[in-house]
Amino acid sequence: MEKLLLLLGLVAIAYFVSFPNASRMPAIDVHEHIVLNQTETAKLISVMDELKISKMVLLDTPGITLGTSSNFTDYDQNVETQLQMKAEYPGRFLVLYTYPPWDVEGPNKTEKYYKEGIGGLKFYNGVIYNLLGPINSSQMYLAYQKARELNISVLIHVEALDPVQLPQFVQVLRDFPDVIFICPHFCGAARNLTVLDSLLIEHKNLFTDVGPWHRVGTYAVRNPEQFRKFVIKHQDRIMYATDMVRADDVNTFLSGSNMEKWLQCERDFLEKTNFFCYKEKGLLKGLNLPQDVLKNIYEINPEKVYRSA
Repeated sequence: MEKLLLLLGLVAIAYFVSFPNASRMPAIDVHEHIVLNQTETAKLISVMDELKISKMVLLDTPGITLGTSSNFTDYDQNVETQLQMKAEYPGRFLVLYTYPPWDVEGPNKTEKYYKEGIGGLKFYNGVIYNLLGPINSSQMYLAYQKARELNISVLIHVEALDPVQLPQFVQVLRDFPDVIFICPHFCGAARNLTVLDSLLIEHKNLFTDVGPWHRVGTYAVRNPEQFRKFVIKHQDRIMYATDMVRADDVNTFLSGSNMEKWLQCERDFLEKTNFFCYKEKGLLKGLNLPQDVLKNIYEINPEKVYRSA
C-alpha cells in the first residue's frame, strides 16, 4: 500500500509541477466545427473563458461532416448560424466559409459572406477527395482567385503523404504565393515529418495546426523529442487547434466535461513535460515548449494568418 501511495504521489507531482496552470497564456483555437444556438453558444463561451481560449475559428461545416446528412449540404445555413454566433460575441469567433466545387455561385457567395463577416475560406477536398475532386481543379482555382482578391486565407484539407494530392497542392501553393494556405493536422504527415518539413521550407505561404489528437498528438507523444524539435524549428508556421465537431444537439457535451477535456488535452500536450489525456492510457510525454514558442502558436501565427478578419 505504501509503495502504491508513493507511486501515485510521484505521478501527481509529475503532472502538476511540469507546468503550473497559473502561467497558462491565452490561446486562439484555429480549427473547430461548431454550430450552436444562442443558449449553447453562451455555454461555449464559459468553457473558453475557463481555459483561456481568447478566440475560436469556426469552420463552416456541411451535413456530411456534422453527421446530419449524407451529402455536402446545409453549408450556407450553417455559416449563417456561425456568423450569428460571431455577432453575439464580438471578438470571440472568426468564421470561415465553405462550398463544394459544383456550386457555381460559390465565389459570389464568398464575397457576400465576406461583407457579412467571414474571415477566410475552408475546403474539404483532401478528406473527401472522391466527392469533391482535385485540389487544383479549375473550380478550385476560382476560389483561390477570390481569396486573393479579398485578401483572405484558405484552409484546405490535404493528405500530403498521398501521391496524387501532394503534387496538386504544391502546384496551387506555387501558383498562389500571395495567398496564405492552412493545411490542417500537420497536413496529414505526422507519420513522416520530412514531407511536411520540405513543404514548410519551400512554401512560405503555408501554415498548419496541431489538432486533432488522433492526427498529431498520438504520434507526437511516442516521439516527443522529434516533434518538439520540429515544432520549435517551424514555430512561426504552426497553430493550436483541437478539431471538435459539434452542432446544436450537444447539451450533454457542453454541460459536461468533454469539451474541457478536448481543449485541456491539446494544451497540456504542448505545454507540459508530463500530462494525462483521456484519449490515452497512463502518463504521457508532452513537448514542454518554451513560452516564446507557445506565444507564436497560440497568438502571433493566427493573427498573421487571419490578418483581415
